[in-house]
Amino acid sequence: MVVMAQTKLCSDIEIPKEVYNKWKDFIKLVGNIILSIKQIPELEGKFKELLKKGRYNFKSDDFGGQLPEPFTRQKVIEPILEFLGYEFTSEISKKSPLGDRKIPDYRVSVFNKEILIEAEPLGSDLNKKDSGIHQVKEWLIIKSYGVDTGIATNGLEWVLLHYDDTIKEIRTLKELNLKSIFEYVLENKKDKDLENELKQVFSEFYYCFSKEYIEEYIEVATKNIKHKKEEITNEFYKEFVKLVFGFEDVKDVKKKDKSSSEKDKGTKKCLYNCIEAPPNTSELDKKKFAVLLMNRLIFIKFLEDKGIVPRDLLRRTYEDYKKSNVLINYYDAYLKPLFYEVLNTPEDERKENIRTNPYYKDIPYLNGGLFRSNNVPNELSFTIKDNEIIGEVINFLERYKFTLSTSEGSEEVELNPDILGYVYEKLINILAEKGQKGLGAYYTPDEITSYIAKNTIEPIVVERFKEIIKNWKINDINFSTLDEILNEDSKIAENKHILRAFLDELDKIRILDPAVGSGHFLISALKELLQIKKRIYYLLREEMDIYKEKLGIILNNLYGVDIDDIAVEIAKLRLWLALIENLDVEALKRGEVLLPNIEYNVRCGNSLVGWIDENLKQLSISYLCDNVRIMCVLEGLIINAHNSEERKKLKKAKELLEKRDGYVLDNYVEAYHLLYEVYRTSHGLKANLLKELLDEIRDSIYESVTPAYFAEIYQNGNNKKNNGKKSKKNRPRVEEFEKLKPFHWKIDFGWIIKEEGFDVIIGNPPYGNLLSPTEKEIMKRRDTPEFDIFVTFIVHSSKLLKNEGYLGFIIPSSFGTGVRYSNLRKELFTKMCLKKLIYLPFDVFSGAYVDNCIIILHKKPPKSEDLVLIYAFPKKTKKISFEFKNDLFIEYSKILNDPKCRIFPKSPEIYIILDKIKQNCRESLTYLEDLTESTIGILASKYKFSDKKENEYYLPYLEGNVYRYETKLKLKNYVDFSKHKNNEKLINLFMSPEKIFIRRIVNRQDRIMASYGNIEGVVKKDLYVFVLKPDTPINYFYLLGILNSELISYIYIGKSAIALKDDFRQTTLEELRELPIVIPKNKNIINALTQLSKLRFELNDKLNENDRIFLENIIDSLVYGIYFQDLIPKEELNEICNEINGIIKKYDEKSIDCLKYCQNIIKLLNTINTNELVRKIRNKN
Repeated sequence: MVVMAQTKLCSDIEIPKEVYNKWKDFIKLVGNIILSIKQIPELEGKFKELLKKGRYNFKSDDFGGQLPEPFTRQKVIEPILEFLGYEFTSEISKKSPLGDRKIPDYRVSVFNKEILIEAEPLGSDLNKKDSGIHQVKEWLIIKSYGVDTGIATNGLEWVLLHYDDTIKEIRTLKELNLKSIFEYVLENKKDKDLENELKQVFSEFYYCFSKEYIEEYIEVATKNIKHKKEEITNEFYKEFVKLVFGFEDVKDVKKKDKSSSEKDKGTKKCLYNCIEAPPNTSELDKKKFAVLLMNRLIFIKFLEDKGIVPRDLLRRTYEDYKKSNVLINYYDAYLKPLFYEVLNTPEDERKENIRTNPYYKDIPYLNGGLFRSNNVPNELSFTIKDNEIIGEVINFLERYKFTLSTSEGSEEVELNPDILGYVYEKLINILAEKGQKGLGAYYTPDEITSYIAKNTIEPIVVERFKEIIKNWKINDINFSTLDEILNEDSKIAENKHILRAFLDELDKIRILDPAVGSGHFLISALKELLQIKKRIYYLLREEMDIYKEKLGIILNNLYGVDIDDIAVEIAKLRLWLALIENLDVEALKRGEVLLPNIEYNVRCGNSLVGWIDENLKQLSISYLCDNVRIMCVLEGLIINAHNSEERKKLKKAKELLEKRDGYVLDNYVEAYHLLYEVYRTSHGLKANLLKELLDEIRDSIYESVTPAYFAEIYQNGNNKKNNGKKSKKNRPRVEEFEKLKPFHWKIDFGWIIKEEGFDVIIGNPPYGNLLSPTEKEIMKRRDTPEFDIFVTFIVHSSKLLKNEGYLGFIIPSSFGTGVRYSNLRKELFTKMCLKKLIYLPFDVFSGAYVDNCIIILHKKPPKSEDLVLIYAFPKKTKKISFEFKNDLFIEYSKILNDPKCRIFPKSPEIYIILDKIKQNCRESLTYLEDLTESTIGILASKYKFSDKKENEYYLPYLEGNVYRYETKLKLKNYVDFSKHKNNEKLINLFMSPEKIFIRRIVNRQDRIMASYGNIEGVVKKDLYVFVLKPDTPINYFYLLGILNSELISYIYIGKSAIALKDDFRQTTLEELRELPIVIPKNKNIINALTQLSKLRFELNDKLNENDRIFLENIIDSLVYGIYFQDLIPKEELNEICNEINGIIKKYDEKSIDCLKYCQNIIKLLNTINTNELVRKIRNKN
C-alpha cells in the first residue's frame, strides 16, 4: 500500500519524544472507533471503500438510523478530541443571533484562548462551499467569536487554520489525513517499516492538533513562514540587483561613490548596461526604464498565476525566438508587441497579426497604465539588442513561483506581492539619486504597518459609525471598538439600512502616506478597510465582491506621494497586483472589468514643499478656455460620454474651465478633479485623451502656482533670521526651487484639502538631517522644524490632517524623551492628543541601526483625563505582539505636567515611582543640577596636544575610562585650552581636585557607571564631570552611592529613550542633571551611605564577586529606604545606620565580614527584597 505523502513540519520543529509514546494508545482508540463502525453492517463495507478511495458520498440510511454528521461527531471526532486533551461541550444546540447562520460544532479552550472546530460527516469534502474549511474561515475572518484559530475535520481529514491579523488573511498551517492509520488498523497489518511511517504521521497529528502542543506549533510554524519569506526575499533581491544593475553585493553599493558606481555599470554585463536609450536620456530615466521593464515582466508572471496570460509565456516565446530566424531582437519582436499592442490595446483595436498570434490571441486587455508608452520619456525608442541578457532575466524569473496569495504556506520557492514590496523597497534605496542614506527609507515590517493602519483607521471608523447611529436616533448602543458593534449580538446586526450607511461612510475616508515608498502602508490600509467591509457584508448576509470593493478602496480611499519616481511606479504596481488577486478572469476576457488608472492617486513630488492652503498673491494664470485643443477634446468627450453621470461631470468641468470671473484657480482645481473621476475608470483612446488633458491642465496650473508659492514663501513667510524683514540675499531662483519637485496639495488633492484634509495619515517618513539648504530655508520661513526630516514630516502632515483625524508614523525613539524635540513635543501634544507611543525592539528594520517607536496622534485638543498607551518592548524581543493590558495606560496630565512633555519608556511604573518620591520626600528632594556644576568632556580631534605644558592654558589631559566605583584615568599629555581661556567656570570644573565622573554609555545591566575622582584634568567626550557646588549639604561619596544605586539607574533608564538604544545605550548630560536626589535631614543616614559607598570604592580591586554583590545590595537597600520612607520606619532606619557607622571604622575586608553578621542589615535586605515595588523594579514579580 502507498502511504499518502504528508506535509512536512517546519524544518526547525523537533517533535518531543513524549508524543511518540502515545502511539499505542492512539492505535487502541482507532481500533475502538472501527469497532463502533463495524456494529453497523451496512456501514462497514462503505467505510472500507472510503479508506480506499479517500472520498465517499454516504447516504442518510448508511448510519443505522443516525444522521451522518451526528454519528461522525459522536463515534469518531469526539473520541479523538478527548484523546487530544480537549474538554468540550457541543455547540450544535445553540442558535446564531442572525438565525440562518451556522455556529461552530465545538468551542474548546487552550489555556486562555478558544479554538473553533467544525465537524463534517465522514467522507465529505472539507473544501465544499459553506461547510468545513470555508465555514471556519468565515468565522475567523469576520471575528464573530473573537477567535483566531480553527479546525475543520470529517474525522479522518484534519485542517488547522489560523487568522493572521497582520496580513488580514487565513493561513492553512497544517493539513493531515489519518486514513492510512485507520486502514492499517482495520487490515491488522504487521509491516514494521509501514508502522514507523504511520507513527510519524501520528506524531505530526498529535503535535499539531493536541491541546498540549497546538499553540507551540502555531507559533513555530508562523515563525518558520516568516523566516522562509526572508530567505526567499534575500535570495531574490541579491540575484535581482546583480542581474538588472550589476551589483554583486548590496553592501558594496553603499561604499561606492558616484564615479566608481558609474564605472562599474560600464564594465559589468547587466540589463541596465544593455539598454539602448534614445539620445539625451538621463540616468534616472534609464534606471526607471529598467525598473519599469522588470515591473512588467514580473506582473506578467503574476498574470500567469491568475490564468490571464498563458502559462510560461515568457519562456515559451523566448525559446521560439531562439529557434526562429527573426532578424530583430527579442525585445522588439515579442516584448514590445506584448506590452503595447496586446496588454495596452483593446481586442477590437489590435492588428491582424496580433489577433491571430497563438500566444497573444486570448490575452485580454487590462488597462491600468502599466503598459502605456508614456511612463518614461521617448519610451518607444528604447530597445535591448542583447538577447542573451533578456534570456538570463527570463530564466531568473522562471526559477520562482509567483503567487498572488499571501495566506498559504508552501515548501516551494514562492514570491507574492508582499515579498516583492520588500525587494523593491530595498531597491529604491540603491537606485535613488541620494542613495540609501539620502532617502532614509527602509521597508517597514508587516506587523508595524498593520498595527498603525488598524489603530488609525478603526478609531475614525468607530466615530463615523457612532454619528450614523446617532442620526438614526438609536441612543442605547455604546461601543468603543468595531468588535463591539460588528458582531451578531449587536443591536444593529439586522438593521440593513444602518449597515449600508456604514458601507457608504467607509468610502468617504481619505488615507494618505506622504512618503509612500513601495506602497506598503497603503496595502495595509487596503486590507484593514476590506476586512471591515467583509464583516459588514457578513451581517448583511450578502456575498462581497472582493474585486469591486478593492477597486473602490483604491480609487476612493488611498493616496500616496513620494519624491522618487521609481517608488511611485512600484507603489502603483502593488495596488494593481492587489486587484489582480481577486479579478474575475472570465469577466476580464468579456471586457466587463478592467484595471483602473491610479496614477493620480499615487503621485511623484516633494511632500514637504508645496501649496496647501496659503493665500497666494501675485498669481498670474492663463485662461485654459483660450486653448482651442483642450476645449475641442472636452467637447468630443462630452458627445461620446459613456453615460449621463459621466456627461454631467465633463460638462461641469468644461463650464468651470470657461469661467473668467471669481477665483479662477479654484475652478480649475475642481475641473481637474472632475476629469480625474472620469479618467480613473476609462480606457483605450478615451483614457489617453483624458490623461493628456489632465496633464496639460495640471502643467498649466503649476506654471502659475509654483512662482506664486515661491514668492509667498520668500516675501511673506516668517524669517526669524532677518527679524521678519524681506531679504533677497541667498534667495534661490524659481528654477532651483522647481528642482525640489514641489507638490501642490491644493491642486493634486484639491478636493480633499477643500474638505479640510485627510482623515488618516500613516507612514514611515525618512529620518536624519536630509533636507537640502533650500528646503531648510523654506521650513524656517514656514516656522517648521528642519533639523530632522521626520520632524518636518510630522508637522507638515498635521497641516494636511482633518480635525478629528488620526496620524500614525514610525519614527526614531529618541523623539520620546530627546531634549532637542522638547519644544515640538510641547506644541504637538497640546494641539493634538497623543493616543499611543510604543517603543519597539531593536533591529525592527533589517540593516538599519535605528531604534524606533510608533506614534499615534488624534487631531483634537487633549483633556487631562484622556488616557495614553505607553509601552516599551524589551530590546531583544523577537516576536512583536501588540496585545496590551489596560494597566499600561496613563492619564494625559502626566505628560502635560512634565515641563518637556517627555514620554517615559517604563510607563506607567516610572510615573508612579516619581510621584511616590515627590510625595514622600517633599522637603528633602532636590535634583542633581541643583547640587552640582557639570560638563561633558572634549572631542579630542578639535584640540591641539603637547607632551609638555607649553603655557598656562595647556591643561592636563587624562586618558582611560571610568566604571562603577572605579576610576582608571591617568595623565597622558596636555591639551591646548586657550580657546576657553575666558570660560573660567569650565576650566574650574576640569581642574577641580574632587569630582564625580559618569560614563556616557550605560552598561549591559542597565546601570549608570559613576565613580569618584581626585585627579585634575580634562577628559574625553565619553565622560561627564560633576563638581559639588559650595555649601552643598552632602559629600561626594553620598552622591556616588545614590548615582550608582539600582533605583537611580531604573529611574534614568525608565525616563530616557536614548538609554534604551541597543547599539549605543547612552546617557545625556541634560537627562542626568534631572536625576532626583534625596537629602535626609538625619545626618546619621547620610554618613551611613557615605561610609558604604566609600568602602565599595576603596575595596574595588580587592572584593570578590559575592562580597561586591552583598555590599551593593546594602547600598541599594539603604537608597530604597531613603527614597521610599514608608518602606522602613524612621527609628528602624536610624538604628540600622547607627550600626553601619559603628562597624565601618576602616575600609577593609573585615568591615564587610562584620556587616554580614549584623542582624539589622539582614533584616533590611529581607524587607527590601520582598517589597512589591522593589520586585517590580527588579522585574522579579
